[in-house]
Amino acid sequence: MKRVVKKIGYIMLIMLVLGITFKMEQIEALTAPIPDSFQSGQPVKAPKYIGGYQYFFVYAADGSPIYCLESWKNPPRGVTYNKASQLDNGILAILQNGYPNKGFTGDGNQDYFITKTAIWWYLDRINGTDDNTDGWLKAPFKTTASDSYNLRPHIKALMELGLAHRSDATQSHGISLSVSSQKMSLTEDKKYFQSELVAVQSSAILNEYTVALTSGTKNTKIVDNNGTEKTKFAGNETFRIIVPASEVKDLKAEFSVKVTASTGVSVVYRYETADPNVQAIVPGIDIEWKDASAPLKFQLTTTRVEISKQDVTTKKEVAGAKLVLRDANNNIIDEWTSTAEPHYIDYLPAGKYSLEETVAPKGYVLNKQKVEFELTEDGQVKTVVMYNEPIVEVPDTAVNSSIFVYIIGAGLLVFGAGTIYRHGKKHN
Repeated sequence: MKRVVKKIGYIMLIMLVLGITFKMEQIEALTAPIPDSFQSGQPVKAPKYIGGYQYFFVYAADGSPIYCLESWKNPPRGVTYNKASQLDNGILAILQNGYPNKGFTGDGNQDYFITKTAIWWYLDRINGTDDNTDGWLKAPFKTTASDSYNLRPHIKALMELGLAHRSDATQSHGISLSVSSQKMSLTEDKKYFQSELVAVQSSAILNEYTVALTSGTKNTKIVDNNGTEKTKFAGNETFRIIVPASEVKDLKAEFSVKVTASTGVSVVYRYETADPNVQAIVPGIDIEWKDASAPLKFQLTTTRVEISKQDVTTKKEVAGAKLVLRDANNNIIDEWTSTAEPHYIDYLPAGKYSLEETVAPKGYVLNKQKVEFELTEDGQVKTVVMYNEPIVEVPDTAVNSSIFVYIIGAGLLVFGAGTIYRHGKKHN
């Protein structure tokens, strides 16, 4: 007795291993590309899960499950199938949400049965056969036949999901580029212009993409979000371009890239055999790959400020003033001494700024009034003017009055002395 139990144990272990291997092969086969032509295996009778109706499980020669499309015809037995025509998005939805992609009961055979019969029920519905009429499935199967495993609710729900997705738009192979702004700004160290991060998006399967520079300077680089230079990216990575500021000679220069990717779209195809008495089948979900591309242009953040230090009267430039430019956070952006020409600052970020004078030019009064202004990314030159009043020389009236008194006094003394002299001479 112990030997018998031991043998049964070995047999069950072997069957379990084979079962696991078989399921793994099925799933791997599903993800592999489906050829235009393949050989079927031999059909296997399925358990009579509902109403005692007998159906078959059908497999390709490699063991992967396939799904029959014509229940009234003979199941395939080692025949050759060839790709015929694309099926609708309803069947695609059923297979995407059915076995072996998703499970319902924890039992692979039951889940395969649910998916297989959901396709037939779906075909009944789209061909105008109601649930009380025989079609791909017998009417009792769809309504009142015994269902001891409670599979009918799963079959019906999967069928209705297919109906809900039947009219879905065909998936596109196209890609789109998502970026918050196409303006390139100067880095904090003012060595580079850099773009915002760019994400590549697609409703299709996107495993990787490449980026090529189509216009730019000699040392323009394509980098990932960590600053690593490269041109090939995983589908979920982002990229940006950086340009040495020293190579930018034109404020209106444009920089452009082209992104190329191979995108995959899920499709299902009807396969047929040369024998008209054998069922057509769908072997599962296939992925069709096509190249897609999208261009993107970037422009520089073209802010330019002209700061002029002028005489308030003559409106001419005044040299020798020490000036400071600060941002909205009171950070010093630039410091300089004015000359006979206006001072220019390029590529400042858009925002609010203030200009102040710390030392007045010689011969002028210190201007204590800050000049505030705001920059926008409109490509226009912003002119900012700060005026100085010249120092006016005022005579010292106190000194002049004393001198005048001395002169008058001296004059009176001279006059008095002369008068006395003439008076004395006259008496003599």
